Amino acid sequence: MSDTLWDATDVAQFLKCSRSYVYKTAEAGILPCLRVGSMLRFEPDKVRTFALGTKAQGKVVGLNNTNA
Repeated sequence: MSDTLWDATDVAQFLKCSRSYVYKTAEAGILPCLRVGSMLRFEPDKVRTFALGTKAQGKVVGLNNTNA
C-alpha cells in the first residue's frame, strides 16, 4: 500500500464535507473504513472509489491486536 491510512479529517477534506458526515456515513456502512481501537481509519483508494459513486460499500471492520 503506497498511501497511508487517512483519518476522518483527511476524508472530510478530500470529499469537501464535514467530519460528522464522514463518521455518520462510515458507521452506517456506506463509506468503507477500518476500526483501530476506538478510531476510524480509511484506505484512500476506497474513499476515492466511494467519491466516484461506484460500489465499494462495506462495514466498519475492527482490527484486533491479539496474536492468535
